[in-house]
Amino acid sequence: MDHHPLRQRVIERFAKSWSLARPENATVVVDCLTDLYDRFRAEGLADAIFEEQLTCGNDYRYTQRVGELLLADMLWRDGFTLESRDVGLYKALAS
Repeated sequence: MDHHPLRQRVIERFAKSWSLARPENATVVVDCLTDLYDRFRAEGLADAIFEEQLTCGNDYRYTQRVGELLLADMLWRDGFTLESRDVGLYKALAS
């Protein structure tokens, strides 16, 4: 699987957000988030600015995007199949 050019920065951002946790816990969480991120991208759910928003330094955008990962995980666990177009609401309304 080809990885996004910003993948390593995404992983570093996950690690930064868990830097105050016990190291053994932080490692588990970062690994889980990374696996979830990889699946999210492989399933075609990440839009064109997903990685940019995860890594831009804005805590609100980061939290929103991690929330999308966690929601996708919960829905997958409940048996849902997810799909997405690479068009946000703003673009859809502007078209």
